[in-house]
Amino acid sequence: MAHTPRPWRPGKHGGCVVSDKPPQGVRKETGHADVDYYGGFLICESVFRIEDAWLISAAPDLYRVAKDFEEVLKELGLFCECGRDDCRTTRLRVALSKVTPLLPAPTTRSDS
Repeated sequence: MAHTPRPWRPGKHGGCVVSDKPPQGVRKETGHADVDYYGGFLICESVFRIEDAWLISAAPDLYRVAKDFEEVLKELGLFCECGRDDCRTTRLRVALSKVTPLLPAPTTRSDS
């Protein structure tokens, strides 16, 4: 998956998330490369809560850990495809489908 290189972090001004490394194809005229103003290469801005900026900043690392967890579950034969919404594997698949939009989202179902 291609995304702006890590690390991500909140920028100089409240409400933005930046990277120390430029995203591929960044153009100066878009403002994304205004590292003096933002404190890095702009990923997003207008984030109201700083806690949300920190969570967004953690996204690349969380994605990597989720993919590692998926791989381990498959290696151990524990990767379930039951589709129950209370299943951790289903929640993992749903979360990963949000960052890999070209893959079909898994369906979920509630069973009692």
